[in-house]
Amino acid sequence: MAKTKGRNGVRHTIETKTEAILMRKIGRTHREIAAALNISLATAWLWLKDIQITPSQKLAIESRRHTRKLDKHEKTAIANRLKPFQYKDQYSDEDLLDKIKKFYKNYGRIPLKHEFNSSRIYRLRFGSWNNAVKMAGFETNPVLFAKRFVAQDGHICDSFSDAR
Repeated sequence: MAKTKGRNGVRHTIETKTEAILMRKIGRTHREIAAALNISLATAWLWLKDIQITPSQKLAIESRRHTRKLDKHEKTAIANRLKPFQYKDQYSDEDLLDKIKKFYKNYGRIPLKHEFNSSRIYRLRFGSWNNAVKMAGFETNPVLFAKRFVAQDGHICDSFSDAR
């Protein structure tokens, strides 16, 4: 059994390469071939780049592209595997607004969006972070922590370089 040598040390048999060529000639995609033969996608592409497929084979590939890949049991297995990582806490709108109010009470300022790692839920429930802050009874800051500088002629500037 003759083997071809890959650059990364993986060697595939000539039979594997021949099987890949036959699969491509019957209209399989590079990804399908790589998965079936347990070779990398790059290897499949390098071996098969000169093999042309017919227009009818291209149509068949296109029709397979949008079909469902997972059956019901596989989807259930994935959902069960990911369940421990899903959100466990369910918050009402009042709970979310109370979190903003509690932060204000503890720190004396309105929280920043990135200080609440769950800003997505605020956007989904209230439309935006600023809307959530307004619904909590606070006024949003149009310019966050903007330090104002006063120029020599007395007008207010946004930066030190403008004040000169």
